Amino acid sequence: MPRKAKTGLDHFPFDTDLFSDIKVRKLIKYQSAKAVAIYAYLLCIIYRDGYYVKWDRELPFIISESLGFDEAFVREAIECMVRLGLFSENIYRDKQILTSRGIQQRYLRELSKLRRNGSVSEYSLLDSPHLATMKGSPLWLAKMKRDYRLNDDELNDLLDEWSKNVVAQDKHHASAQDAKRHFENWYRKIQESQEAGIGGVSVVQASACKKNNKKQQGNEQQPATDRRRATRQLTATAQDYKTSF
Repeated sequence: MPRKAKTGLDHFPFDTDLFSDIKVRKLIKYQSAKAVAIYAYLLCIIYRDGYYVKWDRELPFIISESLGFDEAFVREAIECMVRLGLFSENIYRDKQILTSRGIQQRYLRELSKLRRNGSVSEYSLLDSPHLATMKGSPLWLAKMKRDYRLNDDELNDLLDEWSKNVVAQDKHHASAQDAKRHFENWYRKIQESQEAGIGGVSVVQASACKKNNKKQQGNEQQPATDRRRATRQLTATAQDYKTSF
């Protein structure tokens, strides 16, 4: 039985300016410095398994037992973290999930450094502000499909992956046109890496590139085949036709 692919991290970056963050400073003011220990503990739980943790009634007990704080204080501190924006309030209220845009960005950056494939699919907060405009540009989409021989699903998946990559690396674009140019350059680099046999591209990228390469190879091989057939016809002699068909 194959081993389950590892999704979590063994370590994660701890910013040296953490205590300069206005959200953390407010957390300390409202809940005391003990709340920072709870926040750090939650980050360890989250990154150990991926980029989020589901809230349940056992979580405050686990933290309380590990850190020696009262369960009621743990609940109050986490609620304060959510209100301050250290975790996404919308996802927490709707799905009982603790995560944030920053957590997801750091998770993808660390996976990239480790040359491990991974994605943020569930509860994603990573979308380029220009993604909707790009997906709503029929002329540009038609050009991309024609130029790179992509179908609708392949192009849509690539746009989603590009968007998450952009946000994870904290890149910004001045306009949707600038974002489109960046997407095309990004995809061309993926094709070049695939052709050079360089690892590290995702399944979506590799699949699309492989299909595109096969189409290009097929188009390149066709004229050569025709030339070989023409050569055989030109070199035939009368001797070749003595036997009956």
